[in-house]
Amino acid sequence: MAAEIDEIAKRRYVELAKQQAAYGVSTPPEIMLEIADLRLKYGPVEYLDQPQIWRPPPERRHKMDLDLEFLIAQVGSLTNRQQQSEQRDKLFVRNLYATWMVLALAIVIGLWAYAAR
Repeated sequence: MAAEIDEIAKRRYVELAKQQAAYGVSTPPEIMLEIADLRLKYGPVEYLDQPQIWRPPPERRHKMDLDLEFLIAQVGSLTNRQQQSEQRDKLFVRNLYATWMVLALAIVIGLWAYAAR
């Protein structure tokens, strides 16, 4: 039973590593923390098939790695939110400009129609 649980945890570790690769620096912190815990238990994902190569890091190093990975994930998340905010602002300004142009065109056409009468 314990071997099956380990295999499930290893498969989850591989899938989380794939998600981390897909998200890049904007990986959610919960994924980063779970990867760090699984890395501490099983080693780097590259060495899952060869556990004799990997040795657990000292506890102090592990805590610093967790903190660093958490901060990297937070900065990535903030960067992503900033980019989305900038895109929304650009879209808003573009729509505002288009609305003013339509309004100005309607005024010009109205004035032209009034002058033509």
